[in-house]
Amino acid sequence: MILILSRESAEITTDTVIDWLENLGCDYFRLNGEDLVNEKCLIDFSLNNSSNEWRFTIFHKNQRIDSEDINAIWFRRSFDWDIDRRYWFDSNNIQETEFLNNLNSYHQSEIRAAYNLIENVLKSRFWLSRPSKRAMDKFEVLSKARKCGFQIPESLLTNNLKELNCFVHKHKSCITKPSVDATVLIGSDFGISTMTKKINTEIVSKIRSPFFAPSFFQVQIDKVYEIRVIFLQERLFPVAIFSQSNPKTILDYRNYDEKIPNRLELLKLPESLSKKILKLVKSIDLNFGCIDLIKSTKGDYVFLEVNPVGQFLGHSAILNLQIEKYIAKILIQNDEIQKVQRV
Repeated sequence: MILILSRESAEITTDTVIDWLENLGCDYFRLNGEDLVNEKCLIDFSLNNSSNEWRFTIFHKNQRIDSEDINAIWFRRSFDWDIDRRYWFDSNNIQETEFLNNLNSYHQSEIRAAYNLIENVLKSRFWLSRPSKRAMDKFEVLSKARKCGFQIPESLLTNNLKELNCFVHKHKSCITKPSVDATVLIGSDFGISTMTKKINTEIVSKIRSPFFAPSFFQVQIDKVYEIRVIFLQERLFPVAIFSQSNPKTILDYRNYDEKIPNRLELLKLPESLSKKILKLVKSIDLNFGCIDLIKSTKGDYVFLEVNPVGQFLGHSAILNLQIEKYIAKILIQNDEIQKVQRV
């Protein structure tokens, strides 16, 4: 059996892969992270007395799935966004709000502990991405990318205004980006995006405090186009994203313009670059995900970051790459291999 770990909302990618699994006639079960708490599924973990190994059983409607029957797993997502506000009511009382935040934080950590145990129980099976790899250490990845021969932008992590001032004055045009995953912070009637932002001497001159929270800065690279390389085991799908003709996407193509989408084009990468990519993903133990690069105006290929759960469906659909079909076939193939090996 194939197990798919995902979430219920905003996950058309998972739906599309499942369409292929059903088309190809395989046995699968989809477990959304929030199913652990919304009464759609019951799950029991137990420590076997003879083997001293954890096992689990999932009950869903009239279906029973034993961990022993699962051979291949695709990790796509963990939970819906609102799981951290499972227990919530509007309150003008600061103590009540603080209590609710603490309660939800504790509750979420308990859910994650159970969710992470799924990976532990199935550690010897075939995985296409893993929950433990959903968030990569950007700084470790940059170091390994350079070791693999990639050019990377000059980078600075600092909480020191004086050091930032020197960095920006030296390089003139810089950017700041999150050290972890980008997100949108939602208030009562507003939101703040943590996507890539431009930093220059004028902006730095307006900072009054000599210290601030540790923040990540890089030199801004002038681009011809951006590249998203979707890697699936040994197969690479490199897509050029022509983001520089649109002011909305010129800094980061992920500031999507729905009215005027960026033009996409399938690339043929230099063989030396493909080898670097495969060497890097092997060094960080990933068999699926996305790597973001820049083709600079100087003709260089510059490494930015790797995303183990990056978006690829739009690229696949527009360019007819059928990545979702390849995912389904890899899961089916490894389900069969594991069945034979575990007999």
